[in-house]
Amino acid sequence: MGTIGRRRAQDQLSLGYLLNLVEEVQADLAGMDPAAAELPSLGISGEIRLPPAQRQAFLDDLRTVLQELLGRYGGAEGDAFRIALACYPKGAPHE
Repeated sequence: MGTIGRRRAQDQLSLGYLLNLVEEVQADLAGMDPAAAELPSLGISGEIRLPPAQRQAFLDDLRTVLQELLGRYGGAEGDAFRIALACYPKGAPHE
């Protein structure tokens, strides 16, 4: 699946920003060597309930936690990993 031009990402609370992020992750994954015996990776998924009035506070809290983690593990040594987190409206369960 390709992209026609770059989507405009106005801010981190916009759908455009999320779509750009997903495309970057997809491109990173597609560029990995499928012949590699094992590629160290992990995935975490969860569900939250977030009233509209709390979205900015949630983003602020999340940014603080991620900055702490990136500061702690963002040194020059070791293997480089990308972290991408997406929050989007959950639709009805697929049957």
